[in-house]
Order: sequence, then structure tokens, then C-alpha cells
Amino acid sequence: MRGPARDELGFQAWRKPADWSGGGLSEEAV
Repeated sequence: MRGPARDELGFQAWRKPADWSGGGLSEEAV
């Protein structure tokens, strides 16, 4: 876990599917 780019990629990786599902996880995480 080093570098903002890696963190952003990981965040978007799990945030993308969450948004498609309805954004429930995204809203809870944010």
C-alpha cells in the first residue's frame, strides 16, 4: 500500500461494482 495511485485504483475497483449494485457500499464507505 504505497502511492496514492495504487490506493485510488483499489478504491475505484471496489467502488465501481458497488455503484452498479446501487451504491449501498459506496455510500456506507464514504
